[in-house]
Amino acid sequence: MPDASPIIMDFLAAEALFDRLEPVETDFMIGDWWGREISTGHPMDGSLALARWYGKSFIDEENVHPLVHLDGAGQKFFADPGKMPFGPRMKTPSCPSWLLPGLRAAMKAYTQTTKSRARLRMTRYRGKLSATMCYDQLPIHDVFRKLDDNNVLGFMDMKRMTRPYVLTLAREGEAGFDFSSL
Repeated sequence: MPDASPIIMDFLAAEALFDRLEPVETDFMIGDWWGREISTGHPMDGSLALARWYGKSFIDEENVHPLVHLDGAGQKFFADPGKMPFGPRMKTPSCPSWLLPGLRAAMKAYTQTTKSRARLRMTRYRGKLSATMCYDQLPIHDVFRKLDDNNVLGFMDMKRMTRPYVLTLAREGEAGFDFSSL
C-alpha cells in the first residue's frame, strides 16, 4: 500500500503552490490514483485516513469514483459520497482505535457502491481552467493542478466551506510527489 501519511503544509503555502501550478486537461486524469491528505489545519484533516481512503478512479469524463477506500482486508471498494457525513462544518471525529475496525466495516456495508458518483469537467478556478471532479450528489468540486506527469495537487472546494481541503493524488503504481523538493 502507498504511504497514506498526511503531508503537513501551511495553508498559505499550499495555496501559493496551487496558484503556481499548471492546469491539467480531463484526459490527463483518466486512470486510477492513490491519494494523501495535505494537512493544513482544515477541520477535515484526518478524516480520509480515519476512513481508510485510498484515492480516486477516473474511468472517463462521465464516470468517476470519487471515493476509493480500503476495507479491513486491504481490498479497494467504491464509496457513495452521498452517504458520507460531508458538510461545510464537518470536523474529523475522534474515536478510540479499538472501535475503528467495526466502524469501518459498517461504513463499507452502508456506503459501498458500483455506480459512478462524479464526473470530470473543465472549470475556471482561481484564474485557471483545469480538470475538475464534480460530485453528482454534493456541492463539491475537486480542482486539480499538475505537480508533474504522475502527480496532481487538488483543492476540494465545497459550498459554504471557508477554505478548500487540500489533497494530492499520484497515478497508481507511481511514487508520490516529493514535497520536500519545493
